[in-house]
Amino acid sequence: MHIQRVREAESRIETQSAKWTAEGTVKGIYKRGLQNFRLDIDL
Repeated sequence: MHIQRVREAESRIETQSAKWTAEGTVKGIYKRGLQNFRLDIDL
């Protein structure tokens, strides 16, 4: 029983970190896009 609980917790953590990674990637692309946009305006 205990091993099963540990596995469930691990899969939950993996799902959560995958979600965070996806959000971080989107935010990174968004910030980079904004920076490029500002550079275009400066030019």
